[in-house]
Amino acid sequence: MNKETKLGLFLLVAVAAFVTVITVLGDFSFRRGYYIHIVFSDTAGLPDNAPAKIAGVTVGNVKGITLEDGKAKLRVWIRKSVNIHDDTQARIIATGIIGTKYLEITTGSPSRPVVRNGHALRGIDPVSLDKMLTSALESIEALTDSLKPTDGKSLGQNLSEAVANIKDITETLRAAVHLQEQKVVEIVSNVHSITERVDSISANLDEIIGDGKSDIKATIVHLKSISEKLDSIVSSVEAGEGMAGKVLKDKEMGEELKGAVTSIRETADEAKRVLRRISVIDTHWNFSLRYDTKYDLYKPDVGLRVSPSPEKYYYFGGRNLGDKRTDFDPEERNTLNFHVGRIKPYGSIYAGVVKNKGGGGFTLRPFYKGNPWNKFEIYAEASDFFRKKPVVAANVDVGGRVNIYKFVTLGAQVEDIAHERNTNVYVNLFVKDNDIGYLLGLVGLARP
Repeated sequence: MNKETKLGLFLLVAVAAFVTVITVLGDFSFRRGYYIHIVFSDTAGLPDNAPAKIAGVTVGNVKGITLEDGKAKLRVWIRKSVNIHDDTQARIIATGIIGTKYLEITTGSPSRPVVRNGHALRGIDPVSLDKMLTSALESIEALTDSLKPTDGKSLGQNLSEAVANIKDITETLRAAVHLQEQKVVEIVSNVHSITERVDSISANLDEIIGDGKSDIKATIVHLKSISEKLDSIVSSVEAGEGMAGKVLKDKEMGEELKGAVTSIRETADEAKRVLRRISVIDTHWNFSLRYDTKYDLYKPDVGLRVSPSPEKYYYFGGRNLGDKRTDFDPEERNTLNFHVGRIKPYGSIYAGVVKNKGGGGFTLRPFYKGNPWNKFEIYAEASDFFRKKPVVAANVDVGGRVNIYKFVTLGAQVEDIAHERNTNVYVNLFVKDNDIGYLLGLVGLARP
């Protein structure tokens, strides 16, 4: 084993030791803060690393979601400058048409104690749409069961029997009236007497009203006029005159109105699809600076990573950028990388153009279930499988890297292990670019 290989292995061991120190110390951050725990019965699809907001202002984010005793336990990081009290309320809120979830918390009452690092709170569980629908369906089923007959007969049979009973009662009443005809005559006489008394009362009322008769007459005339106007309006509607009449009578206009409502609904669905396509694409710029310890060279790399979904990405970039290569740099200058990759929790795999040649690679996160151990990954990349003699093996790079901050990664790798075996150490910066994501989303709208 030559000196360069030993140096490369030494640097790999140093990076691993550095990763161990970082992970033992916990999550690395330039901003100071503290952690609280919030327990929910259901997180309602809240994503990991979702923002935590107070009054709409982001004050932290969710660092992890675990299952404890059948409950969802959220580990939330809060900026040190933000004080919340032990009677704070926490809810899971959805924003916008596409339903992006975030954690909304309140500061609580100033008179209550301020929570410290590691404090546990109980969140207000979100209302589940599935549970509401299930409850409604159970109520409808109960109503349907209540209408089912209990005597083994159908509902139609029970109704027929009820009508027959009513008919029998009617015949019985008719017979009773016939037998009591004399009493009916007396009742009619009494009614006639009452009518005469009503006439007398009416005459007395006429004397009481006196001069108010003209006012009453005018009111009756006014009511009659209103009634005639209402009759005219109803007649116009029945004749199909006016907008209301056309809507009620004109079948074609009714169909057009129905079509307009359908068009509005389709437009709303299309708007929702447009917003989803625009906001779902995630884009990052990647800037890397490698130091080749064997040839004492600095090599810059630049690329753009586009993720149309959480499980897929495209990468396009240039490697070893700069002027034409020097005599002591075996790596070709200004090569192209373009590949497509699939992402899983435990790593990724990709294939395409690597250093102007066909190739591919993979990454592996051996501790992906542990936090912060999941920030470390190892990888391998191969290209140029048909190199000419004297080198007959593919160009293979292997290495490891650790994410020390949100947008900073440190790593080391041994390049071309079959031939050059030169060791590189590097730093990688990745910056999110929402403008490119929106632009690509708009371009994607041309697709059906």
